[in-house]
Amino acid sequence: MRSITSSPEVLERYVSDVDSSDSEDFDHKGKEKESGLSYLSKCKQRDSDPVNDKPRKMFNHSYGCLKYDYNIIQDLVKGIKDSVLTSNNLHYDYSKLSLEQIEVFNFFKSQLDLASSNSNIGVRRVIIQGKAGCGKSYLIHCMKQLAYEHGGPDSCVVLGPTGVSAKNIGGSTIHSFFRLPTRQSYFKRLVGQELHSFQEKHKNLSVVFIDEYPMVGCKLLAMIDQRCRELKDSSLPFGNLIIYLIGDIYQLKGVGDKALYDNNNPDQWTSLAQLGKAAISSFQKAFLLTEPQRYTDYTYSNFLDRLAVGMCTEEDCQMINSRHISRLTECELKKFEHAIRICSINEDVKEFNNEELMKVDTGIVRINAQNNCSTAFKSVDTYASGLANVLYLAINSRVMLKQNLNVSAGLVNGCLGYVTDILYDEGEKPPAIPRFVIVKFDNVDGYPYLNGGVPIQAIHCSWSINNISCSRVQLPLSLSWACTVHKSQSLTVELCQMNLGETDFELGLTYVALSRVKNLSSLVLMKPISLDHLNCVKRSRMFVERENFLEWLRQLN
Repeated sequence: MRSITSSPEVLERYVSDVDSSDSEDFDHKGKEKESGLSYLSKCKQRDSDPVNDKPRKMFNHSYGCLKYDYNIIQDLVKGIKDSVLTSNNLHYDYSKLSLEQIEVFNFFKSQLDLASSNSNIGVRRVIIQGKAGCGKSYLIHCMKQLAYEHGGPDSCVVLGPTGVSAKNIGGSTIHSFFRLPTRQSYFKRLVGQELHSFQEKHKNLSVVFIDEYPMVGCKLLAMIDQRCRELKDSSLPFGNLIIYLIGDIYQLKGVGDKALYDNNNPDQWTSLAQLGKAAISSFQKAFLLTEPQRYTDYTYSNFLDRLAVGMCTEEDCQMINSRHISRLTECELKKFEHAIRICSINEDVKEFNNEELMKVDTGIVRINAQNNCSTAFKSVDTYASGLANVLYLAINSRVMLKQNLNVSAGLVNGCLGYVTDILYDEGEKPPAIPRFVIVKFDNVDGYPYLNGGVPIQAIHCSWSINNISCSRVQLPLSLSWACTVHKSQSLTVELCQMNLGETDFELGLTYVALSRVKNLSSLVLMKPISLDHLNCVKRSRMFVERENFLEWLRQLN
């Protein structure tokens, strides 16, 4: 497969102001695909096709100083974390809750009533298991609103494991709220002034909601448990706070962590993972939500239920493959021309982003990261919190933010937008890092001075490998006409192209991808899916472990 960051032979023909020497460290081939609907409808792999030789516009790197006052933009950058670019003052109507949701809501209300009267609450740790589209987010909003009515906004916090999940529920990320390191091996207890400030800031906290709980692995849950104990200076599980875990166990587990349902040789796990296993075992009650609220296509909803447990039929296989690209008319395909593509593997994501970048006729800019040593230069992006060694951008390119800038405003890791300006200081040019990249993000009201855009600057990331201190400076952006299934997990999209490969390499991959849309007509498959692929979850060792976990939840119900 070809990728943006390793395809200079093709890309450099379109990139502005880049010397040939800039590409010497990369030695892979690239390719150009035909653009527009013709490519989407044919979807052919054309490895030998020549690059289109038509003249392309060169990027004008000097226009920014004339168009904007950089001092104003710099002030906007400084205020991003404190800005309120969007607001959500919605009132949630409790009467719109379903019967299943009302049962949970009333139970939570009884907990708050007991707490208000200083009575023994009894059950404090609850799991809400709900399949995709059953209204978990609306229920969380209603319960949060009720908690605010009882104890004020300081009494309750809503958290998510990722920026997108936190944004969806109007909350914060788990890591930022609990002051957790991104690398679990760096976790340590809070002490001294740091502990005191944490306790003082959240002294009125009594309720914690954690959404997308399957992404919270055993090690992360152990860290949450420890922080709650520190907050309340208590030896009881989660500091005796009221804790709700909400989500769908059929979703993907957290990366680099043990799934909460994993029971494979726990005696060989790290001590942190073992503590997390004990923490999940301390939960006392569960609610199972099964009524679909999001889906208008109940045939599709029922199909997803069977997909989750590997019980799809030949009819299901025929139904889903009716959305293969070869089966759709030109008129149907046209509405998917700008839809996001969800892929199971990174190589397919990079290849499609490469293809789409080639179509942009505003001049492609190569941006080299600043690495402090050769070890940092050779490090993969994951070591550097997703910062790319080489980033290609263009005005009008589709991008994803790779850092949480302001969760309440929607500027989170995973939010999408379009580049509207690439601004260099006077005398600077590619492949240097621009002073600012202006991005107009979806569903975010940016700054009027930037026509609704938000200024993004390079960030610094440090890590160590074999006692070698590494650092990288780069823009926290990536091309995102396509994204991985993992990155899409908290998204619901109106339209979607999907490339799901031959089989799942992780339990629940296809289920998560196909549940990003509300109905069958909202997706187009780039490759057909076999019945064996649809039912491949049963071949996973973790399938049985997950079913056992669900049975435990039923017993707690």
